[in-house]
Amino acid sequence: MPTKPWIEHWPIDVPLTLDYPKVPLYQLVKEASEAFPSNTAYIWQNESTSYDQLYAQIKNFATTLYTLGVKYTDKVALFLPNHEGYLISFFAVNMIGAIVVPCNAAYREKEMKFLLKDSEAETIVVLDELYTIVKDILEETSLKNIVVIGKEVAPDTLIFSELVSTTQEEPPKVDIKAEDIAVLAYTGGTTGTPKGALLTNFNLVSNALVTVKWFNFEEGRERTIAVLPLSHIYGLSVAMNATLLNAGTIVLMSKFHPKKVLEAISNYKLTFISGVPTMYIALLHYPELEKYDLSSLRFALSGGASLPVQVMKEFSEKTGCNLLEGYGLIEASPVTHTSPIARKKGGSIGIPVIDCFSRIVDENGNDVPVDERGELVVSGPMVMQGYWKNPEETKKALVNGELHTGDIATMDEEGYFTIVDRKKDMINVAGFKVYPRDAEEVLYEHPKVISAAVIGIPDEYTGEKVKAYIVLKEGQSAIDHEIIKFCEEKIAEFKIPKIIEFREALPMTGVGKVLRRALRKEVKGSST
Repeated sequence: MPTKPWIEHWPIDVPLTLDYPKVPLYQLVKEASEAFPSNTAYIWQNESTSYDQLYAQIKNFATTLYTLGVKYTDKVALFLPNHEGYLISFFAVNMIGAIVVPCNAAYREKEMKFLLKDSEAETIVVLDELYTIVKDILEETSLKNIVVIGKEVAPDTLIFSELVSTTQEEPPKVDIKAEDIAVLAYTGGTTGTPKGALLTNFNLVSNALVTVKWFNFEEGRERTIAVLPLSHIYGLSVAMNATLLNAGTIVLMSKFHPKKVLEAISNYKLTFISGVPTMYIALLHYPELEKYDLSSLRFALSGGASLPVQVMKEFSEKTGCNLLEGYGLIEASPVTHTSPIARKKGGSIGIPVIDCFSRIVDENGNDVPVDERGELVVSGPMVMQGYWKNPEETKKALVNGELHTGDIATMDEEGYFTIVDRKKDMINVAGFKVYPRDAEEVLYEHPKVISAAVIGIPDEYTGEKVKAYIVLKEGQSAIDHEIIKFCEEKIAEFKIPKIIEFREALPMTGVGKVLRRALRKEVKGSST
């Protein structure tokens, strides 16, 4: 077993190990409602809801789902932006032993069709504004129950507000075990085909508890904002689960806007926030930043993408708030590394969190020397059980109990880790994962396009942005805007190419496969 140099720099007030409760996720809200019934659980559109009110709504909706035929281990898709209905639905599904399938509200027909078919979900909770997407693919899915948040959109749907406000019988007692799957969270693979990571109650409860203990949350007194999508594992675990576990308050926000976030911090005296680098860059450059009182913040956490050192430095200097960088991935529920509040290093993701063991390995799985590059692998209570219906990818990712992240990293002599590259073709746009194939398949649908390749190129604001290289059919002509507009109707905004380059041909292998790495090499060469 390799040494753990980070132990020498372990935060004094943080335990090295924890005894994790073996309970289902909804128990977090139940215990909070018993200990702090009148505490505000969440604030949505300036309206406060207490813990006892939230728990009553969860029970009502859990009973409704059960009467609709949703059973233990059934899949329930949540196709919602951040909304009070997300909190209620998530824990209601968990209360009857069903499995949540989070769906990004930015997804369109193609993406939703895949998720619904692959997950085999038979029930969906959807915002009224997104219903048309579900309607258009309904016949190609297994959906039986459609619960709509908002106005009535069709006679065969159910209205969420009516279901949670009406007092129901107590939900059935379901024997939910800690090792039962709670969330089927979709990620992607090296081929670009999304994979469903199987996350248990234990995975998610333990990761939330680690966050609470690492950052010394004060029971019943922490206040944060959920502006990261709760459909994203980062927002779900850090902003939602960790806060509710500790009977704190969540200010829900469906879209990020610098002014509204700053107003929330100032008005509600938030104690911590979590976000991605682009969010902090936007806050940092907001022209009226200095007029807001941010003194209540103990710290801010950045994840999802690499945080520029200059941004970390300037944000801390301008706001007086300690901005920390962390690291995680869907398959690890997600947090595996972060900086101690009192001792951070710019550019580093920090050290492994409580009960997480991490090392850097070569292609044979052997440890590499200090400061040398290799693949980052992790193990601990947060690591997934595998991929849904995908034993081959599970075998690649989980080797002898360790999760191979696919990210290339280094570890220094003090045990601080730094992400330097990645093995996958994945593009990281402001923390959202984009796979080239997602955009390429849409580009190939364009009647003028004969071939296309997509890569990520550096961007000061989003970390990376999507660039497409396109070869047109003979005799055809097109402009950038035409291609981008075509994509806007097909895929989520963050996957749309922002730069289009038309070419006579693309670099190919001997068997006719596009060489994306050759295109990336061109970009790298032109920037040096």
